[in-house]
Amino acid sequence: AAADDAAAADAAAASSHPSDAIADPGSPVVAAADDAAAGVALATVPAAEAGGGDQHEQLCANIASPLALGREVRRIPGSTFQPVKRLASCVTAAFADPASLRVSEKASVVEPVRFWNVAHESQIVGAARQVLASSTSMTPSGTFRLDMRAVSGVEAEAAHLLEVGICVDPTAGVHFAAGEPGVGRPLLPEERPCGGPFFRFASVPDMLVEGVRLSIEVDFDAEVFRLRNVPPVADGNGVQQPIPLAAWLRERERATLRKARPRGELECSLFRAEAEHLHDLVRRGALDGDLAGAVLGDDGATVALGRFRRLSPEEFAEPYHFYIVLPAGMEVEIF
Repeated sequence: AAADDAAAADAAAASSHPSDAIADPGSPVVAAADDAAAGVALATVPAAEAGGGDQHEQLCANIASPLALGREVRRIPGSTFQPVKRLASCVTAAFADPASLRVSEKASVVEPVRFWNVAHESQIVGAARQVLASSTSMTPSGTFRLDMRAVSGVEAEAAHLLEVGICVDPTAGVHFAAGEPGVGRPLLPEERPCGGPFFRFASVPDMLVEGVRLSIEVDFDAEVFRLRNVPPVADGNGVQQPIPLAAWLRERERATLRKARPRGELECSLFRAEAEHLHDLVRRGALDGDLAGAVLGDDGATVALGRFRRLSPEEFAEPYHFYIVLPAGMEVEIF
């Protein structure tokens, strides 16, 4: 009878705590399942069954948590993270040593993976940083989540250079440049400094506590990201208010519009003068009806003047990836 009672209690607990239910990060109540699941794999998919290449990536992309508060939160597993090459033009390229990055063995694609940067920096602090990026892309729609924790090294000399964020096309490489706050890459002609290929979550180092799991959610629909510790830390600062992504996403949209236009339209002063003249005619009412609509709806005549329309989800499907910059002496675990 005692065994039956214990089994019933276990079943009730299991039914009341789904494997990955996610509470609203803005709420003071954090889902109990996160506390229980910290350090526990979400599913057990043997690596042999996962396959490789596109099949592996598709499997990881489809690992989704149950609906919570009307939202589906898709977690990006640690097994999808890979080292990112450093560009030869980087001033610290000579200090990049792929062999200094140690990676734990994983039995399945959803088991936590540990990354440890064992480099010793004797000349330049930060020169031996390692950059990791997930191979699983995130379209700018829905909510995506990354869970990690610092295993060791928060007292390392370069620990303040730890960086987490989202980026565009990590396969294009990275560099570290003097005067820049973190990892970056030379801007393309259509990009601007406030909308570069990397967006850094600047508050991550302040929230990261050694041994405590940090959950990072990117909500593309609300255009914000959220950070919270699981479980909350003792000082009560384990939940952070949503931080906006909108300005960076708008600049990425503008880069998409610029990229779609011929270079001559953006660089030709005569074209810009003609576009300004047409818009002036519309403002004065000298051009109306279908002709005015054609001028105002033409991307060439508006982008050349620095005016941009909002893109539809179908037009703006630029894929993003989580990335982590791991300083020398630090070890992290990605769930």
